[in-house]
Amino acid sequence: IAEEKLKESEAQFKDFFEKASDAIFIAEIESGIIVDANIAASRLLLMPYNHIIGLHHSQLHPKDKAVYSNETFTGHTLEAQQKGSTHPSENEVVRSDGSLVPVEILAAEVTLKGKHCLMGTFRDISARKQTEQALQESEFFFRESQHAAFIGSYKYDLLNDSWTSSEVLEQIFGIDKSYSKNFQRWLDITHPDDREMMNRYFNEEVLAKRKLFNKEYRIIRKSDDEIRWVLGLGKLNFDAEDNIVEIMGTIQDITERKLADESLLESNELNNSLMQTIPFGMDIVDEEGNTLFISKNMEKYFGPDSIGNKCWNLYRDDKTQCSDCPLHSGINIGNTDLYESNGVFGGRTFQISHTGMVFRGKKAMLEIFQDITEKKEAETELIAAKEKAEESDRLKSAFLANMSHEIRTPLNSIIGFSELMSEPDYTHEQQFQFARFINVSGNNLLTIISDIMDISKIEAGQVQVKKTIFSVNQLIIDIEKEYSFKAIEKGIELGIDLPGSKNEIFIETDKDKLKQILVNFVGNALKFTSEGYIEIAFKMAGDAVQFQVKDTGIGISAEFHQQIFERFRQVEPAHTRKYGGNGLGLPISKALIELLGGTIWLESEQGVGSTFYFKIPK
Repeated sequence: IAEEKLKESEAQFKDFFEKASDAIFIAEIESGIIVDANIAASRLLLMPYNHIIGLHHSQLHPKDKAVYSNETFTGHTLEAQQKGSTHPSENEVVRSDGSLVPVEILAAEVTLKGKHCLMGTFRDISARKQTEQALQESEFFFRESQHAAFIGSYKYDLLNDSWTSSEVLEQIFGIDKSYSKNFQRWLDITHPDDREMMNRYFNEEVLAKRKLFNKEYRIIRKSDDEIRWVLGLGKLNFDAEDNIVEIMGTIQDITERKLADESLLESNELNNSLMQTIPFGMDIVDEEGNTLFISKNMEKYFGPDSIGNKCWNLYRDDKTQCSDCPLHSGINIGNTDLYESNGVFGGRTFQISHTGMVFRGKKAMLEIFQDITEKKEAETELIAAKEKAEESDRLKSAFLANMSHEIRTPLNSIIGFSELMSEPDYTHEQQFQFARFINVSGNNLLTIISDIMDISKIEAGQVQVKKTIFSVNQLIIDIEKEYSFKAIEKGIELGIDLPGSKNEIFIETDKDKLKQILVNFVGNALKFTSEGYIEIAFKMAGDAVQFQVKDTGIGISAEFHQQIFERFRQVEPAHTRKYGGNGLGLPISKALIELLGGTIWLESEQGVGSTFYFKIPK
């Protein structure tokens, strides 16, 4: 009978063990090895059952949260059980994909096949953790929003005649947490001239008629006795018998707004009298553009019947609203700005000053008209002449600055190392190194002079295209071989992407100029790329061949995408550049591509890299 009951008990335990929704692990206390686990454990770890068995219990947890000692693994849990405690512990488990899952763990000591084991129930608490995080973020947002808008919140318990307030509301009232908070003490904060009115409003309107609390009133701030205006809002809460038991709401300090409103109202009479005597054209329109007022100077053009018409129907030749009309973005009271409008009063140009204001109790816009037609024509001619002169001066300065910097650098190197070679104190190896520096600087100087000659020939129309038929694949391979050593020196990868050995492409164009274009792009990519890769590729695009040189260098901001193809133009000023160059490589490449009948464009993002594309006829 005992054996039968044991079997029945074991069967029930096994059924519970396998069907449990929480993951269960059983580990030997002495070795810490997991000897059994249920299906939920496999789901939790995203791991097959046979992979779980044999793991050490510490492998379930991240290294910084794992329990490596059997004594610490079992001691606290068993001690807590002996004291009758059922508090779970929290930890994280590592899934097979490397992700971490927060779990709540309950442990119990069991005997399995004669061995002392610890059975741990692991409950996934991801959803609870996310809810807790969302609640914390919501509370933080609520607190910060009150501080930002200077709006305090309160809750008034009518049954106990007591109210609680947020930190911001205490700041508005000038009180602290020790302040006794009941209805009378709220009235004590209210300005004496408003106290009777607010008491009557609260009892007769809010409580008796069950209206929402919505009132502007004055208070005397307790901390400094300063008079402040506040806006109180509140919502009523009822019990099951429909009795009012609570009012919840907000109170906002609106002192500055009230003072501004009073100031505007006081100035309205003065404004009205001034507007009638202004000698230049002026009108006032509402938010829809309807004319509310025109000055005497304007009335003689349109007549007194113009009131109520759309302002653009009065003075614009095409009878349409200006595209940059300030009414599109709304009227801001007290804000003044200027804009120009063409096609006014028979093709004239007017400068229109507009100011947001309150007119007859509602938002409006004051417009003042000034004819600037002749002034604009003179300005346009002057600006064109000035820009032409500045462009000429800029190009000259850019040329001199670039050449001064770029030519002096290699010349200084050549002169300096030449002088060092004549010194007998240096070894043969050092003099050989000096000679190599001289050679590099000489080549750099030759490149600068060649670029200047090339751009001069291009602009003079002296460059001729010599077409031959050749393999594009082989040209790309040759360029890759030529620059692979420089790429290795910089620690970057230089690769090519060809259509395939069976798709060798032959084109008829100027091979030397095509190579010069590609070499310019590859040279720039090597100059501005310090890590990552450079890739040269091409593909057929209809009757043309499209090339691209891609790098993972410093990239170019969108604002400079067109400017870099101008002569002597570089992204950085000459005195701050760290990469050097005379600014002629890309303009030369663009001119050569256009000479070959092609087009050029680029895609680039600062800090990510650049891809230069160009397409030439096949």
